Amino acid sequence: MATTTTADFLSFAHVIRLTRTCQLVPSALMVYDYLISIDREVEYIWKRPRTTTTILYLIVRYFGTAYGLINTTVFFSDVSSKL
Repeated sequence: MATTTTADFLSFAHVIRLTRTCQLVPSALMVYDYLISIDREVEYIWKRPRTTTTILYLIVRYFGTAYGLINTTVFFSDVSSKL
């Protein structure tokens, strides 16, 4: 029967922290990208007539952003206490 040592626990905690950091960084970059490019988006996308290209851009931009933020929120939620 294997026993869990303190070193095993710390190693596992390190992996969890690294995984969460690797999940959070892309989400932060996605929000940063949105904030620095919103002025150009308004100028080049929102003020132009709707075309297939602009609609596809908006779908990819906002569904991708929503998916990323929802995924990060779920990933960081504490589901172990609800089981």
